[in-house]
Amino acid sequence: MIQEEDIKPHGEGLTNKTIFVQELQALEQDGINKLLEWLQIEGFFKAPASTRFHGSYTGGLLDHSVNVFNEFMKMPLKLPRRTKVITTLLHDVCKTNSYIKTETGYKFNPDMKGKGHALFSIEIIEKFFVLTKQEIEMIKFHMGWYGIIPWMNPEYKMGDLLKGMNIKEVKALHLADEYATQFIDK
Repeated sequence: MIQEEDIKPHGEGLTNKTIFVQELQALEQDGINKLLEWLQIEGFFKAPASTRFHGSYTGGLLDHSVNVFNEFMKMPLKLPRRTKVITTLLHDVCKTNSYIKTETGYKFNPDMKGKGHALFSIEIIEKFFVLTKQEIEMIKFHMGWYGIIPWMNPEYKMGDLLKGMNIKEVKALHLADEYATQFIDK
């Protein structure tokens, strides 16, 4: 069962972990509690968001996910709350176990090589419940141009990206992710 941990305070005394867990549990989606247990066991709540680009500290992935959620929720999109919550808070679950702590920071876990990024997040989520087509598209293309960089295990072709980025909800998630990464995450 998920236990409250004060990783980083947010808002009116709520921690990012509290926000993350409460938003997902409020969906009353079958499989959410099992996913949350998996995230707890696998170390999502203490994982970094990256090795050096943003959120490269203990709890950075959780902070980044909540930052993306907060930015996305400011956008005037007519989407089901479920879609907003799932795509923002879970877009990077693939990063659980992706990094290994070293004496100087974090390095990429070689056991995760070839797993991709967004597609691996979709795979993890769908072990617990089914995503809608729209949720899959949003998560799949949330990385924008970074998803076609060869050293990052390209997950789609330029043509697919251009189609994906013409979907306003996909673009909105990408922008929220990029904004959080560039301007909020440490």
